[in-house]
Amino acid sequence: MTRVLILGANSTGGSYAAYFFSKKGYEVTATSRSVQANKSQLPYLFKNCPHVDYQVFDINWSILCQIEFLKKLKPDYILNFASQSMVAQSWLNPEDWMRTNCVGQVNLLEAIKCVNSLKRYIHFSTPEVYGNTSSWIKEDHPFNPSTPYAASRSFGDINTRLWSNTYSIPTTITRAANIYSEGQHLYRIIPRTIHACISKSTITIDGDGKSIRSFIHMEDVCNLLEKTFNTSETTNEYHISPKDSISIIDLVRKIFDICKIDISNPDYLIFGPERKGKDQNYLLDPSKAIKELGWNTYITIDEGLNRVLEWYKNNDISLLPLNYLHKK
Repeated sequence: MTRVLILGANSTGGSYAAYFFSKKGYEVTATSRSVQANKSQLPYLFKNCPHVDYQVFDINWSILCQIEFLKKLKPDYILNFASQSMVAQSWLNPEDWMRTNCVGQVNLLEAIKCVNSLKRYIHFSTPEVYGNTSSWIKEDHPFNPSTPYAASRSFGDINTRLWSNTYSIPTTITRAANIYSEGQHLYRIIPRTIHACISKSTITIDGDGKSIRSFIHMEDVCNLLEKTFNTSETTNEYHISPKDSISIIDLVRKIFDICKIDISNPDYLIFGPERKGKDQNYLLDPSKAIKELGWNTYITIDEGLNRVLEWYKNNDISLLPLNYLHKK
């Protein structure tokens, strides 16, 4: 059976990928640096998937420890979702973001180059590396990070290219629009808004809510990730995004409408200060993936939001944190 190793499996992307690839019949090893997250956050658990083994693995471990782990596991494919991922909080403890997303990533690459079983390494990155985009951009657009988080991910992308080309590591770098799925952390915008609607509590929007984002369900993301397994270039890069976008305030309005809540009630929606270094637009052109991989999105934003709403209603979310808790 083909073995897929998923790093960062307590994250939204990693946990859904573990579910997706298990469902497709792969043998999945799901890892994160922490103990396994709450069942309600992990689709591969609340959907009762077979073929998923959870183990603790940290890209900040020593290179020798990582080599030992990877050689023992012998993965065919490695999907890396592991990172310090919050943007605003990266201004508070930037050294933690640099350690994991820069140094930890280099340690991982040093270990991966020693894995003879590897067919492809997929590095899951972010549009934040580009900074604000005024139009739909392609994969060769220059980096222009505006936060410590974005700077650290830019460094990780650059070194992933470097190690791949120097040591002939078969590598795909993907940058996805704003991902979401069932099980997403409640402090992210979609589940946070649903929580506000269901609990009749207040949601605070950063700034005026007019920043533009594209949202993509993790099922569409995973469909592309699987297609990269069969690519042959030593290094390739793909954008994963729908061909439309929405402002944050319009997204919030849409969720309120789905939940049949009157957003004009001042008890439900307030506006807070703008986030430091926040980019106005992220617009990723997905035409390369569409042309080369035959990939496209299938889950509309309305369908995806309803799926998250059903997850919220049908799972015990009482123990899930409403706010981000930073781990060094």
